Amino acid sequence: MWSVLLFAFAQSSTMAAPLHLGESAPPTRAIAALRVADREGESGSAQREVQALLAELRAPEDFTALAKSLAGKRSATRTAMYGVVPPGLLAAPLDQRLASLAVGEIGAPFEHQGAQWIVQRIEDSAGCRQIFIAGVDAAARERAERVVATARGGADFAQLAREHSDERASALRGGDFAIFERGPADAGVRAATFAARIGEIVGPLETPLGFHILQRVGVESLDPRLRDDSWARVRCILVAFRGAPNSGVEVERRHDEAQALADDLAVRIRRGEDMAQLAREHTDDRGLRAFGGEVGWVRRGVTRMPPLFDRVFVEPPGQLIGPLPSTAGFVLLRREDPGPRTRLDLRVERFTDLVLSLRASSERVDVTTRSEALTAALEALRALAPQDGAESWRIAEELLGRSASSSDFAALLEARCPDASGQAAGQAWCAPLRAFAAALARLEAEHLELVWLAHQRHAEAALTELRVEWNRLGASALEALLAALESDDPRVVVQVRYVADGPSPGAGLWPAAGVPQVWVDVDATSSPMLLERTLVQVARALLARRPEAFGLRASLHEACAAASIPTSSAAVLAAEHALLDAAVEHVVQRVFERSTSLGGVGELESSLRAAWSEYFRASVTRSQALERVVAELVARR
Repeated sequence: MWSVLLFAFAQSSTMAAPLHLGESAPPTRAIAALRVADREGESGSAQREVQALLAELRAPEDFTALAKSLAGKRSATRTAMYGVVPPGLLAAPLDQRLASLAVGEIGAPFEHQGAQWIVQRIEDSAGCRQIFIAGVDAAARERAERVVATARGGADFAQLAREHSDERASALRGGDFAIFERGPADAGVRAATFAARIGEIVGPLETPLGFHILQRVGVESLDPRLRDDSWARVRCILVAFRGAPNSGVEVERRHDEAQALADDLAVRIRRGEDMAQLAREHTDDRGLRAFGGEVGWVRRGVTRMPPLFDRVFVEPPGQLIGPLPSTAGFVLLRREDPGPRTRLDLRVERFTDLVLSLRASSERVDVTTRSEALTAALEALRALAPQDGAESWRIAEELLGRSASSSDFAALLEARCPDASGQAAGQAWCAPLRAFAAALARLEAEHLELVWLAHQRHAEAALTELRVEWNRLGASALEALLAALESDDPRVVVQVRYVADGPSPGAGLWPAAGVPQVWVDVDATSSPMLLERTLVQVARALLARRPEAFGLRASLHEACAAASIPTSSAAVLAAEHALLDAAVEHVVQRVFERSTSLGGVGELESSLRAAWSEYFRASVTRSQALERVVAELVARR
């Protein structure tokens, strides 16, 4: 494994310093420090001032508050430092002194660079549980004060949160709200959390939205996904051009040439080429070239890096960002770690819409008016259907899932197909796929001109209400779904592609490296139904990507095998679908507090779903639910 800190390269990298390379983010410490310089013409005044200040301190917290109040303020003699610092950013004497202290301890004053320094090590993070009471009127205040009194009287805070909190996402977790990391401008809920003792109830704190009742808890008692999103592992490619003031290199490439190269690299990466290898070949950040463009772990607001790096904390992990123009050149970025939270990445994409519209047209028998481009594309698509076409269709599915345009599909296909000297067997699937690629290119131009804008408007209109629901509770819903299915994967990002016109029943899966993907047809479905259908397809995408990661499914297969029921049989597949539907029904009721409208698909699956539903309602045990499901399958064998 690489060293956590390769400081030697910090000075040679154009984009970021220092470099923290490794499988996990580097350890951090938090500092409160005060630098005191002599007043002009008064030699020794700094030392006397420091001694007097220390003599006046009544508690370590007083020094913490002083450093925080002075941080960021200009003064001729006093300078303060406050907040979390990763390795490599402090001068060696400060870093050594900080490392030698226990949390809360204030070290003896020392001289550094002509000034006196006092260094205190402070807590770098704090765990918080919350009950939020919406509203700022007298009734809301009275309600909040009643809850505070009950909590201070010894009631279970988690249960109070589930019953009373108006912030549903944290209420579902028993009030578990956040792991805050120390910052120079902590205020409000953050500041109150750090000021509290472990277990202490704080509040009600009034904000413009309502009243917050807090309980500070140990960081180790909370899900690590609740930690502030402060670290991101980043890969970067810099394409410099002649005259770029901060590129750190001399190149002959003109501005337009640099932009064309950056655009080409972006297309190649989105087609699936290895970004690390492309960085080794093309990046103009010489300090990163040997590491395949890996900047390593950057900390928001601390690592010395251009502001454009903040995009990696906004865009989904794994998604290429850029090319972005900068004073150093054109920059491509990608977040390589999965991020701290489970979440859904919702999007409407024109190429996905085109492909699914084409597939929908191929399944309809009532399409009488077709353009020449659509007719040709349908004929090429049907030529891929199983005969010898099983391999053709498998490859087509794979390449379509990696493409953002028909040109992407054609380029990926040519990279896969043998040339004229290749094996004859390979040509059998290349020919129909090349015909399909050509037809797809014609259809794409027509689709973008005549269809896409109307489809986009329709899809976005259908998603308006749904986006509000997902932004508020999507992470909680996905976490609840993973918990219901007994997933061992703590961090999941699922890409959901919505289309306006797709084949029934409304969803299909495309494989993608490391990222579960799903598409959902919005058609004329209401927002509540769309939410449920999305969750069902997300569950299936997760299951297709990592079937071994779901304990409940594994237990079902073990029970079926013990009863001599082949796990590949249609009956077991029906039991899996029933399990997923029952889990979604449970999540919708628990997270979104409404009944579901999932329809049955037959007597067997409805019966199986009933057994799973009773398990999720805690009416039967896990083993009893499995016994009922297996007994139903045996009876119908």
